[in-house]
Amino acid sequence: MPNYCYNRLTIKGPTAIEIAESLVSNESLDLNLIERDPLEPSSIHHDEWCISHWGTAGIYNETVTVTLLASDSVKIAFETPWNPPSIAVAKLALDFPENAYKLWFSTNENGGGTIYFTKNRCRQEIAEGDSFWREICPLGK
Repeated sequence: MPNYCYNRLTIKGPTAIEIAESLVSNESLDLNLIERDPLEPSSIHHDEWCISHWGTAGIYNETVTVTLLASDSVKIAFETPWNPPSIAVAKLALDFPENAYKLWFSTNENGGGTIYFTKNRCRQEIAEGDSFWREICPLGK
């Protein structure tokens, strides 16, 4: 059984609400909507594909909540196995550069941090002494 990674994705910008609505329906988060080459449901290598395309092995959909923070800002809270979906959020930042993205994450065993994505850049803040997450930024710094 994997360790849980608790995630809070905040999207702020002119299309933040639309993006959240497209990613979350019926309290279920679908990262496949980010993909140009989506995962086939019958794929044998499901975890490997998800890790290479999203940064994590999947989503625990029973934990998804969406909170409207302002007219141009939304927070999506969800859990993933082991890692945050940093690659998926980086793809969102590249596809919708008019928004800013903040991915806060925490795990029971490996600490956590925050990754900020804007346009084609990312910046990460990791808890002091937490070397596990040092190179998680999938975009240029």
